[in-house]
Amino acid sequence: MLTAATSGLFVPQMLNYQATGAVSFRKGCYTGQEVVARLQYRGKPKRWLHHLRLPGSAPPPPGAELTSPEGEAATVVAAVADGDRLELLAVASQSALASGRLLLDGRETVFAEIPLPYGDALERS
Repeated sequence: MLTAATSGLFVPQMLNYQATGAVSFRKGCYTGQEVVARLQYRGKPKRWLHHLRLPGSAPPPPGAELTSPEGEAATVVAAVADGDRLELLAVASQSALASGRLLLDGRETVFAEIPLPYGDALERS
């Protein structure tokens, strides 16, 4: 679910909508259609949605930027606390997550990437 803080930050492919059938590439015209279609047929997103699990009890708000030790950013789409751990959906590049560490509230924390239920439907390289 997008909020006011995240509205307009992502194209459908960054949220993996093409893998879940939430966006159609056969329907008529809509605002932004050319950019979305060009990315689908001629390119690939540099950043996309990931499910992350990390220690903590205070979820960051939607739109918050988490950074890797290398300085690359991940944008929080949604986050919830589950006891002493956080579950987040964040849009990030694979290289931003390569180290397995992110800065959260100024502290470096280790995270685990959880496979998405439609992972086989994603084509990445």
